[in-house]
Amino acid sequence: MIKGVEDILAQKTELIKQYPHLLNIEVKPVREIASYDNLKPIADLIRRSWGDTYSKNNTFIFCEDYLRYVFDKTDFESDMSVALISNNEIIGVSLFTNRRIILGRNVLKTGIQSALSIDPYHKNQGLAKYIHIASQEEGQKQLDAHFYWFDTTVKTAKRSHVFFTNFEKNFFVERGVYPLKVRIFDRRRALGNGILNVFEKLGITIIAKEANHKILYNGFEKINEKNIEEVTNFVNGLSQKSGCGRIMTSSELLKSCNFVNKRSGFQALGFCARNKGKISALGFGYTIDVIGKNIDKMFFLDQFFSDNEVNYHQFLKAFEYKIREQTNVYGIITPIIQAKISNGYGPSGAKLACYHVNYNSVDNSNVKGCKLLIDHK
Repeated sequence: MIKGVEDILAQKTELIKQYPHLLNIEVKPVREIASYDNLKPIADLIRRSWGDTYSKNNTFIFCEDYLRYVFDKTDFESDMSVALISNNEIIGVSLFTNRRIILGRNVLKTGIQSALSIDPYHKNQGLAKYIHIASQEEGQKQLDAHFYWFDTTVKTAKRSHVFFTNFEKNFFVERGVYPLKVRIFDRRRALGNGILNVFEKLGITIIAKEANHKILYNGFEKINEKNIEEVTNFVNGLSQKSGCGRIMTSSELLKSCNFVNKRSGFQALGFCARNKGKISALGFGYTIDVIGKNIDKMFFLDQFFSDNEVNYHQFLKAFEYKIREQTNVYGIITPIIQAKISNGYGPSGAKLACYHVNYNSVDNSNVKGCKLLIDHK
C-alpha cells in the first residue's frame, strides 16, 4: 500500500489529539542544531536514550566518529534528519542515510531512518511517533520508499519498534527478521564484559575459538583505492543480477571499507578474495564499543558478498583472522552469517526486523529470494 501525504497528515492529526503538548515541540532539521564537525550533542543524546532503553542488556556506544562513518555530511544536512526541541533543549533525534537500491527492474531512491533517540525524561509522551511522522513528511516529497530496522527483542515499553501507531501498520512492508549472530574469539573478555544468563555463558564457552592464523586464502586482499573500482563493479553486478540489493558508488564503498580515526580507535575495514584473478567475495564492517559490565570492542560485520565461486569457509576464516589481527576485538556480531557450531557463530538472542514504507509504486516481484535487501545501520 502506498502512503501518501493525506495518510501522513491523518496520522499526525490523530497523534496530536492524543498528545496535545506536541504542538509545543519544535521540529527542526539536525543541521540547524548541530554540525557535521561537532556531533557531540547528537552523540550524547543517543547514548542517554539507548543507555536507558538497554540498561539491563549489552548495548553499543555511538561515538561521534561512528556517526560520521555511517552518515555522510549530506545525510546530516538532509531534511529527513530531524530533531525535536523543547525549551531550547534537544530532546529527540532521528537520522537519515541515503541509499539507492535495485528492486525488480527499478533503481529506487530510498534510505534508512535510524538512530531514533528520545531523552529518557521525555519518553512515553508520543515523541518517538511524532519524530517518525516528521521524517516521513519530508521523505514522501523526495523518496520512493523509507526503510526501518527494529530490535524486536527488547521487552520494555520503551523499545524502538513501537514508535509507529496502529495506523502505520497498514503501510509497513516486512522485509524479514534477522537474528544477530556472534563469533567469539576471546572467551575471557566476552564473559568478563557481557551481561549474560547461564545459558548464554554456556554458549560462549562452547563456541568461543581464537581466529586461526594458519588458514590463508590465496588472492585475499584489503579493499583500498587500488581495487575499489573493481570491487564496486562486483558488488553492483551482484545486485543487478539478483534483482535486489544496494547500488553503491566507489566513494561510498571505499568509506565503508576503509575508515580510521586513531584518536577514538574507531575503524572500518573490508577485505576481498579473488578466484582465477577475479573478485569473488568480500566483506566489510566496523568496530563498535560494547557496554556491558565494562566497555570493550566488537566488530560489526555489515555486508558480505559472494558469487559462490569462492571457498566460503576459508574466506570467512581468513577474514576473521585479519579483523582480529588489525582491530583486537573480542568477537564479531552480524545479521549476515548463518549460525553454525562448525563456523563458530552462535545466536546472540537479539533479532532485527526490516520494514519499509512505499511512497511510490514499487515493483516487489523479484524480492523474495533476496537475502538482505538493505544494509543495517
